Amino acid sequence: MISNNDTQKTNDFGADNNNGTVGNNDHHNNSDYTDGDFHFEPSFSDSGRLSAGQSPSDLNLNLDSNPNPSHGLGKRYKTKLFKFLSDHKIYTFWMTAVFAVCFAAGYLLSAASPELMDELIKLLSDSMASESENSFLKTIDIFLNNTRVTVLAVALGFVFGLFPLVTIAFNGAIIGMVSEYSIRMIGLDFLLVGLVPHGIIELPIIILSTAVGFRLGVRTFSKIIGKITWDALAKDFLSAGWGYLFFMLPLLLVAAVIEIYITGTLLDVLFTSNLS
Repeated sequence: MISNNDTQKTNDFGADNNNGTVGNNDHHNNSDYTDGDFHFEPSFSDSGRLSAGQSPSDLNLNLDSNPNPSHGLGKRYKTKLFKFLSDHKIYTFWMTAVFAVCFAAGYLLSAASPELMDELIKLLSDSMASESENSFLKTIDIFLNNTRVTVLAVALGFVFGLFPLVTIAFNGAIIGMVSEYSIRMIGLDFLLVGLVPHGIIELPIIILSTAVGFRLGVRTFSKIIGKITWDALAKDFLSAGWGYLFFMLPLLLVAAVIEIYITGTLLDVLFTSNLS
């Protein structure tokens, strides 16, 4: 049996005799309709009326449903990651420039003193060699080593950015020397196979970690001279921690896996005679 209130709700969507359009006479009281467990809310335009020629079925109804929470989480992650990378863009550029200069210096130094560099490369190879023959343990060893270097680059960056600067300069020089040695002793193809598969991920993360640390040094100095507040500096440190944990650290693990299971396999297959 239909009550007078129900009839009134039905008649609210009636013709407006003054302008010939369908109107909504009581938007606030009658916009919600419930039928058992099904709930929906009509969404009206700013005028609260349908345009001429439209029917009630053209209304945009917002059905009550549970959206996929992972979609919103992924969007928030992308937004935060974009801001994180944008904040460090200029610092990443400068750290890349320092790496390139030191790489060239290391390369030229190795070429100018091949005997001395040969001994240095052997010492580096012995110090970096893993004691374990298990691929999984080698992966963990490389991951922990890269994690240690990048964590220190970020965490100690507040000391005027000195440690990140030294870290990227040292890595650039060492990679430059190793590159010259590899090309001279075996060939460019050996260097590309031994460096590119994992280095295309690992190297940018190392550069980014030094950029993050260097920026923290700059921001700390800005706080010392009174240009920013403690709250702003705290947000910078929190942002650095978030970027490291949820972006850089997972990629370092991926790079370590690639280095052992892909780079190592390619070198064994393609350059067995050179490595023996």
